[in-house]
Amino acid sequence: MSPQERRDMIRKDNTNLSLTRQCKVLKIRRSSIYYTPVGLDQATAKLKDVDPQAWLADTIARTPDYKINRVDDRLPWKIAS
Repeated sequence: MSPQERRDMIRKDNTNLSLTRQCKVLKIRRSSIYYTPVGLDQATAKLKDVDPQAWLADTIARTPDYKINRVDDRLPWKIAS
C-alpha cells in the first residue's frame, strides 16, 4: 500500500482513535496529515515566468558553493529569467 493510500485512510473526525494513534498504526508521519509539500508546478511556473528545467539546472549548478543563509535567494520566483 502506498503512503498516499495510507494517508487517505486517516479519519480526522474519528474520536475513538486519535490522529497520533492512526498514524502510528498506518506507519505514516503525522506531519504528512497537516502539511502538504509546495512545489513548482507548470501553472505556477507560467505565472512566475520561470522555466522549471532551466531553474533546476541553474540551482544544481550553483548549490555546492552557495552560502546556506542565502539559499532563499535561489527560489524560482526570485531568479530573473
